[in-house]
Formats: sequence, structure tokens, C-alpha cells
Amino acid sequence: MSRTYLSALTAALGLTLLLAIAGGCRSEGALPGQTVTGSRVTVESDEQFVVLSHQLDGKLSFHDPISRRVDNGRLQVVVNIRNRTNFTQNIDVSTTFRDKDNVPLNDDSAWQRLVLGANETRAYQVSSITDKACTFTVRVREGR
Repeated sequence: MSRTYLSALTAALGLTLLLAIAGGCRSEGALPGQTVTGSRVTVESDEQFVVLSHQLDGKLSFHDPISRRVDNGRLQVVVNIRNRTNFTQNIDVSTTFRDKDNVPLNDDSAWQRLVLGANETRAYQVSSITDKACTFTVRVREGR
């Protein structure tokens, strides 16, 4: 074997070993899908109210939800949100709207800040952008 051939072979083997040690890189396609259990995303597609921040678990309650069509055919949602603690809670509230087949319409409302005093109840109201909305999920997270 020629010296050039041996040098090229040694370089190729060294590069292969280096890539194997470093973990290489995946060069084809996307990573395979994974099933996530206990995800709040699956709950969000089934429930009317979802608390996204674990810090708020058990601290809020939702009362008297109303969804109705307004004059222009859009879906309006009104819900009372109650602070169940003796401390002020800063929360952000948003609503996701879905069509008759439960498919999101990309019609999410902007996050709205609510400051709830101790044991205070406040009304949250929002309307969809389109008249295709049939169902909704009110999402709450800790205020930022």
C-alpha cells in the first residue's frame, strides 16, 4: 500500500472515531415524535379552564362561565375568577378559541393582567376575532 493511501485511511478512521465519540450529528429528517403523558396541552384541548402555573394550583376558582354570540356572530366569553387566598394574586389571562371540530383557530386573545386582592372575584370578558369559534379555553398563568 502506498503511503498516501495509508494516510488517507488513517485520517478517515480518525474522523470516524472522533464523530463517534462526539456523538455525531443527525443529518436526515426530524426527530421521531414522542408521547408526553400528563401534559397540560392535552388538558387544554378538553377543558374550559386551565391553570398553566403550578404556583397557582388551588389558589383560584372559576364561576358562572357564560359563552354567547354577540350581534356580529363572534363568541363572547365572560367568567368570574376568584382569588381563594388571603394574599394579592397577579395573574395573566388569555383565551384560546376552537371551531366546531375542536381545532384551534389561531384566534388567541392577548394576555390580560388581572390583579386580584385577597378573596376578590373579578369578571374576565373576551370575544373571538372570527365567527367560527364554538368552544374556548381560558388559560391563566402567574403574572409576569
